[in-house]
Amino acid sequence: MITFEKEGLKIFEFEKLKSFKSLTHGVLTRKGGNSSSPYNSLNLNLDPKDNTEDILLNLEKIKKTLKLEDPVWAKQVHEDKIIALSSQNSSEYFECDGFVTSEPNIPILIKHADCQAALFYDPIKNIIGNIHCGWRGNVINIYKKTLEQMKTIYGCKPQDIIVCISPSLGPKHAQFMHYQRELPKSFWAFKIGDNHFDLWEVSKNQLIACGVLEKNIEIAKICTFESHDDFFSYRRERDTGRNLSYIELIK
Repeated sequence: MITFEKEGLKIFEFEKLKSFKSLTHGVLTRKGGNSSSPYNSLNLNLDPKDNTEDILLNLEKIKKTLKLEDPVWAKQVHEDKIIALSSQNSSEYFECDGFVTSEPNIPILIKHADCQAALFYDPIKNIIGNIHCGWRGNVINIYKKTLEQMKTIYGCKPQDIIVCISPSLGPKHAQFMHYQRELPKSFWAFKIGDNHFDLWEVSKNQLIACGVLEKNIEIAKICTFESHDDFFSYRRERDTGRNLSYIELIK
């Protein structure tokens, strides 16, 4: 990943997506916003039904700075519902954990604090997706569901799709004391020590099993728990804000 700063915002970009002129994307850090402690400062815990003044100010700042008009987000529910966006439904209220679209000028936002935000891009069909995946998302394999939906709706082929996974909870802090009942046995191969798991490798394995090429996968491998200065972490703080990842097709 590479970083840049703009109007006080610190933003990460993925190497595998940066060269495409047909889209814009990024992972926002917690820097450059208006929220006070413990949510300082760029808290983007967006919910269409519950936004504080500080969060709305933060949203307006990123819209202006990054030129994101009418962004779309959802109440994320740790399930595997994925919405295909168009100009007809992009202003609706959603409860889901991801979006895909073929239409330009619809910025897709996913909020996260230890969970993965995965940016999908098919440069052949010019299709994007943005998916929220915590460990529950891995268990129900939301990435497989995303790829199936991209294939069914848009005719995408997994081998053409690039997938980039945001900073998220790393293996040293992904502890599951009751993993025998929380995680399927197929995950146990990714156990580190007694009860820690490498969810980055779990996700990579799930994507490859669906036909995504390993060379088309970029995982940030930045642990949100350890990166206090840059990222919110639910496991570290419990009462905390949310980071945000975005992607948009450019007309």
